[in-house]
Amino acid sequence: MTDQEPPEKTEPSRRRISVPWGITDAMIGFAIVACGSLVSLLALGRLLGSLERQADGITTVVLFLLQMLMVGTVWLLAVKWRGANLNSLGLVTIGLRWPKIVGWAALALAVSIVAGLVYQVVVSALGIESLAPSPVPESLLGEGILRAFTVGILVIIGPIAEEVFFRGFLLAAFVQGIGVIPGVIVASAIFAVAHGDLSVLLPTFASGAVLSWLYLRTHSIWPGFLAHAGQNSLAVTFAA
Repeated sequence: MTDQEPPEKTEPSRRRISVPWGITDAMIGFAIVACGSLVSLLALGRLLGSLERQADGITTVVLFLLQMLMVGTVWLLAVKWRGANLNSLGLVTIGLRWPKIVGWAALALAVSIVAGLVYQVVVSALGIESLAPSPVPESLLGEGILRAFTVGILVIIGPIAEEVFFRGFLLAAFVQGIGVIPGVIVASAIFAVAHGDLSVLLPTFASGAVLSWLYLRTHSIWPGFLAHAGQNSLAVTFAA
């Protein structure tokens, strides 16, 4: 009887990150999104400042365009330029079933919520009110059909776009280029800074690290999307 080689480990957690784009592409992509976001926010501020009241739908449209900018940037730099496929971006699940996807998402969501609660307790105990996270403004959501569209962006479109950009694109490039721990730290820091709010900088970094771990564990954006969508759903639910 001859010895047989052990079967190759094909679980998602055993595969190394290997993508056709690199850190330079990731930084170019981040620069495009950052500049586009800054221009959009400045234009939005000037437009709303010139109006007697906020025009219904303007903020929602800008929010939608920013999500499309992230997706378009990934398509341009990773798919069009580097020839990436859906699998390399984490859009195809290999070796995963939906019960497992939901389970991983629930675990990540729970960890993110606990981290956020601990942060709030610490900030409150230290009396640093300026760092206390603020709820989503009710006015941002709008009314009627506009509200449904805005909630759809925050709960569905946004989480998909951000998971593709921050995890599927940025994280993969940094982990491949500088290693797992440094890559997670850099990608999570960019994710936190991109939200542009000092009061949620640390909890957003923690959530980014959890979502990064989840992506590296599953090599799929879908568990992260579900966790991200769940977290945004809670934020919308408790909007004030």
